This record gives sequence, structure tokens and C-alpha cells, in this order.
Amino acid sequence: MGCGSGQVRPNDPAVVDQWGLASAAVPSVWSRTAGSSDVTVAVIDGGVDAIADLQANLAPAVRCRPECVPEATPDPDGHGTSVASVLGSVGDNRIGLAGVAWTVRIVPIAATDDRGELSPIAVANSVRWAAQHGIRIAALPLTLGGDQPEVERAIVESPDLLVVVPAGNDGLDLDASGTSVQPCVQPAPNVVCVTALRPDGTIDERSNRGGVSVDLAAPGIDVPAADRRGRIIRVSGTSFAVPMVAGAAALLLSAHPDATTQDLQDALRCGARPLPTTGADISTGALDVDVSLRVLDDGSATIGRC
Repeated sequence: MGCGSGQVRPNDPAVVDQWGLASAAVPSVWSRTAGSSDVTVAVIDGGVDAIADLQANLAPAVRCRPECVPEATPDPDGHGTSVASVLGSVGDNRIGLAGVAWTVRIVPIAATDDRGELSPIAVANSVRWAAQHGIRIAALPLTLGGDQPEVERAIVESPDLLVVVPAGNDGLDLDASGTSVQPCVQPAPNVVCVTALRPDGTIDERSNRGGVSVDLAAPGIDVPAADRRGRIIRVSGTSFAVPMVAGAAALLLSAHPDATTQDLQDALRCGARPLPTTGADISTGALDVDVSLRVLDDGSATIGRC
């Protein structure tokens, strides 16, 4: 593990291609914390496969269909595994990637029905299960159309759970009437809605946006991730910006274990780097974990950008 200019550089071979880490100032924070095994993040998706670069960080899996029971569910399409790999691949182990929080407990929660398809009631119960088991952060890299009162109710009833969700990939203005991408547009204070940045630092044209609806932008286009076999692939979409922010929240909580959900929300928002379209396409700006950590260290938003 090499260091330079206050930045930690793990020996994972694919880390040189993980452009999103530098974009979000993650290596600067690694000199302080790379996460904690006391911090648990729920990944609510179709399942997560126990690939070598994740295995040490995976907690026993759960499946909600809609009742939640302990059950390891194979990842049907690789999406959940890729999300988890960006969030919490073991770092400095000479394998694959370094996760944003490379020391963290990840609980895979498969929100699928008996046909293996995602269902809103299963998603709602997954959120409830995470909250009931004291989990503080959930990566929910899924979008649901129309009204979803059961999901909305589950999130509102779980105020101690920070729920990170994608804005979606339709090229829409979510503030416009007639657009409904759930849970992004839900106004619950514990929801962080994330859109995707390109390597050049701009919001991708296919990513949904909204000066009110979308909280934060994070790297999500052409992002290195692991597939179900542990091979490094490139993925794109707002759902892959979600683990960047959920991992950032895990780093913040590792450094400040007494932080409330509101503290984490404020730190992420006030630490954000303003973009040219802040206020129009996005509420705050681009993820900057280093400034967000300094916001928490300071005990207020005064050191931040809001």
C-alpha cells in the first residue's frame, strides 16, 4: 500500500483504472479510514455472488419474497455483484478492485419474487429488514415507476437508514410534471438520489436530472466493476453511481460512528463540488468525500459548500 501527497494507493491491479476514486477524492480519505467492519451496508438488488474480491466483506445473505429469510440467492444478471464490487471490494489484496470502503460488512438482500423478478413489496420489506437489524446505510440501485406507496412507507418508517437510490437513465428532468421515478422523487429526508458523472466530470446525457429531485452526482459511466465470475468489466448507469455514494457514507460513518442519518446527509450534500448546472440539473454537485469528512469533523456545515 503506497502513499503519496496524503493519498493511499492500494495494490489492487485494477485500481489504476478506477477513475471515480480520484474524482470523488476517496484516496485522500483512505489515509484516515478505509472503512470499518463495524459498519454494515445493505445492497438491495437481485443478489450478490461471493466472488473472491468480495468474500471477506460479505455477511450472511437475506432474501425477501416478500417475507425476509436468511438465504443466499445467486445473482441472476450480475448487477448486484457489480454494485457491491464498486462499494466494498477488499482493498490492498492484490485482487481486482479496491472498493470505496474496502473494509465494510455488506449484507446482500435479494428483493425478488418466486420467479426471480424484483417486486415493490419485496423492496419495501428489504428496507424494513435492514432498518430493523440496525443497518445504517442501504444501497438500493433500482428504479420503480409510478406510485409506490409501500416502498415510500417503508423508507419513511426507517429514519435511521440512509437509503441511496439512482435517478434513472431516461434523460429526463425529474422536476417536470408527469415524471415519476421512485424512490428518487420521494421527499423523505433519509433518501439520497444520485445521478451519474462521466470521466470528464459532466453529468451523462442519458442520466436523469433535476435541481430539486436529484441530490448528488457521482462517477457512474465507464466504471470498472466485477462481474459474477470476478472478471473486471466496465459498467455505466446511475445505479453504479449509487455504490460510490453508499461507500462514501460508509467511510464517513466509520470515521464518525455516532453520526446521525441527517449528519451523513448534510455531510454528503455540503461536501459536494459545485457543477456548472448546480441548481438546474442537480441540487448540490459532485461527490467529494474528503470535504464531506471535513464537514463532519467540523461538526457543522460551515466548512462545506452549503
